[in-house]
Amino acid sequence: MPEHRHDQPARTQTPHVLTARMSEIVIAANGERIRTLLGSCVGVAIYDSRAGIGGLAHIVLPSSSGHAGPPGKFVDTAVLALIDRLFALGSRQSNLAAKLAGEARMVGTTAIGATVRPHPRSR
Repeated sequence: MPEHRHDQPARTQTPHVLTARMSEIVIAANGERIRTLLGSCVGVAIYDSRAGIGGLAHIVLPSSSGHAGPPGKFVDTAVLALIDRLFALGSRQSNLAAKLAGEARMVGTTAIGATVRPHPRSR
């Protein structure tokens, strides 16, 4: 390990940052962090503070309604899949806390004149 010089700040190790893309469910542990960028999507984060693990589902649509797709794409499948993955890693229901974010109304005109509207099923 290189010697630390007093005229330079000490290097600190930053946790690994994972990215949750649309329709993905990402689990983090051991100091890892999860990031995402939400527009009209919804992010559901569930964390177990005792086990030190958590996850984020980047959800696109409210209901699968029989449609095929990855479990992270729909609210009705993503939340259960996220909880199941946390349970598989040792989480307990009594230790879970959840946060929700997103679902911006992305309606309007872009700089190039295109109209942007949320999918009708995301309302």
